[in-house]
Amino acid sequence: MPDGPRYDDDYYAWTQYQAEVLRTMRRADNRLDRERVAEEIEDLASIVEARRALADKITSTLQRDAEAMLPELYGDARELADIGLRKFGEHAAARLPPICPYTLEQIRARGWYPKTPS
Repeated sequence: MPDGPRYDDDYYAWTQYQAEVLRTMRRADNRLDRERVAEEIEDLASIVEARRALADKITSTLQRDAEAMLPELYGDARELADIGLRKFGEHAAARLPPICPYTLEQIRARGWYPKTPS
């Protein structure tokens, strides 16, 4: 049994601990982009925590408002993703759907993640 929080007991604490372990491991093989893999692990925990917080606070009025704002929010997120990816030489905006392909219910659903296009 590894040290630190257990995946099944506290997912968020587990992701943070695993990211730190990854960052501090010896670098015998430099093919692994440790920092970005650790960031991705931490970001998954952010999604879980955001969904949990939203589930605790959303009302029917907030649900309606969020559904109405989804196109604008998606546009903003698409633009931010494009800016962030350009730092790494990626030009993703052309590949991202111009309109949000997901419903708010999908986005809020615990454990749901978009399928990778084939």
